[in-house]
Amino acid sequence: MQPMKLLYIIPSLFRTSPNYIVLRLLEGMLQHGHSCEIWYFDDGPDGLDFPCEARRISLFKVPDFSDYDIVHTYGMRPNLYVFLYKPFGSRHRPHFVATNHSYIFEEFRSLYGLLKGTVLSHIFLTALRRHDLLILLSHDAISYYGRWIDSRKMACCYNGVRPAEEGMEDADLSVIARFKAGGILLGDICFLDTIKCVGTIISALRFLPDRYRLLLVGEGDDEALLKRQAAEEVPGRVLFLGPRRHGAAYLAPIDIFVQSASSEGFCLSMTEAALAGKRIVSSDIPGMREKYAEDEVVYYRPEGSPEDRARRLAEAVLKAGADETIGPKAQAKAREAFSVDRMISRHIELYEQLV
Repeated sequence: MQPMKLLYIIPSLFRTSPNYIVLRLLEGMLQHGHSCEIWYFDDGPDGLDFPCEARRISLFKVPDFSDYDIVHTYGMRPNLYVFLYKPFGSRHRPHFVATNHSYIFEEFRSLYGLLKGTVLSHIFLTALRRHDLLILLSHDAISYYGRWIDSRKMACCYNGVRPAEEGMEDADLSVIARFKAGGILLGDICFLDTIKCVGTIISALRFLPDRYRLLLVGEGDDEALLKRQAAEEVPGRVLFLGPRRHGAAYLAPIDIFVQSASSEGFCLSMTEAALAGKRIVSSDIPGMREKYAEDEVVYYRPEGSPEDRARRLAEAVLKAGADETIGPKAQAKAREAFSVDRMISRHIELYEQLV
C-alpha cells in the first residue's frame, strides 16, 4: 500500500481526551510512513503539540481537500465543515471519516437540556450524512446510531492507551499522601459535569467507613456544586485537586478507580486505570460490558433514587476491595484489546478499505 496523505480536523488544540487519541493516532501514522496534517478551529494556552503541520481554520472559509487521501474529523464543527464543503460528485479522493466518542442524545441533553440538546443532536447527525465512514468506540454504539445512519457506513475501533509517561507534580505528592493518611483512596479523573454523576461517588462515602477517601482530578461546570455537596455530606473526605496536565499519573495513589457516568462512549481514564492494574468500579451502562467482563470490573446499577445509587456504589466498592483478582484481569484486557498499536492498525485497515 502506498503512503497516504491524512488530514485530521479537530475543534481545538486543547488537552481533551479525544485530542490525545488523535495525537497517538497521528504519531502512529507517521511511524508507518504516512504524511499527516492537523486543522483546528480554536487556539489557546498550553495546547497539545502535534508532530506535524497544524493550521488554524475558519468555518466560513472554503477549504481545498484535493491533496488528501483521507480527511478525518472529530466533533460537531469539524463534521459540519465537511458537510458544508465536501465536493459534490466526488467518489474517489479524498474519503471522509468521522469518529464519535459518545452517545450523542445523552451527551447533548445532559449539557444543554432536553429541547436544545435534542435539536443539536439532530444537527450533529445531519452533519455526518456526507461522510463515507463513521468510526464508533463499541458495537453497542453502532447499534445505537443504526437508527439514523446506514450500518454499512459504520465501523468499530476501540481507543488505545499507553501507561502514564509522566509523574505527578511534586507539590501534589505530599498533599495526596496527607489526605490519604493510610486509608483507602477512591479516585476519578474526569470533567466534573452532570453526565459524569460524580455526586453519586461523594454520596457513597456516607455508606463507607471513614478511612475511605475520594480524590477527584479535573474541573467542570458542576465543580462548585460538588464541593458544596462534599462539605455538607462528607466533610474532609474529598480532595478536589483540579485539572492536571498528566491526569493518568494520578492513578498511582488510587486504590479503587470509580467510573460513575450515566453515559460513556469509552472512558479513557478508566482504561488507563485498567492498564495500571487498578481495581475498578463502574456504572453498568451501555457499551461497558462489551469492553470489560464481570470478573474484570465490579459493576453497579445506576438506576433508582440518588440514595439507592449511592448505596449500590458503596457496596460495589467494598466488593472490589475484597477481590484481588479484578485488577490484574482488567490490566490483561487493556493490554490485549486497548493498545495504541491495535488502534493504529485498525485505523490503517479502515483507511485502506476506503482508498
